[in-house]
Amino acid sequence: MELSTIRRILFCSLVLTAAAACTTGSVSSVDEWSRDYVSTFDRVWEAAIASLDEIGFYLESEDREEGRIRARSSARRTNLEATLLVDVRDRGDRIRVDVMAQSPGLEEGRAPVQVSGLVRDFFHDLDARLEGRVD
Repeated sequence: MELSTIRRILFCSLVLTAAAACTTGSVSSVDEWSRDYVSTFDRVWEAAIASLDEIGFYLESEDREEGRIRARSSARRTNLEATLLVDVRDRGDRIRVDVMAQSPGLEEGRAPVQVSGLVRDFFHDLDARLEGRVD
């Protein structure tokens, strides 16, 4: 192979590697924002509210019949203004919890590290309260 062909291959490899590195970590996986639990709806609901309080969020609204909780970051999380929308759904043999985040400047489909950290903290606390998580 010629030296110029090798350079082109190396350059293309470098560009592809850099592009892959830029996308890693910028978009959160759905799995990081959802969990299934083997429990009752009421137990998961109460645990979700307690977990939000534990990580420094206060309830703005809750609709148990619809399975929706809206919570905003409180003074304990003054470094980031965020709202978490938590959906709790009965799926028959398990209870599904999905979290969505709203934050100024949050682009569609992207989550800053801080918001991802809040969701991770929420699920960490919720997992500890509900030992029946389904992986």
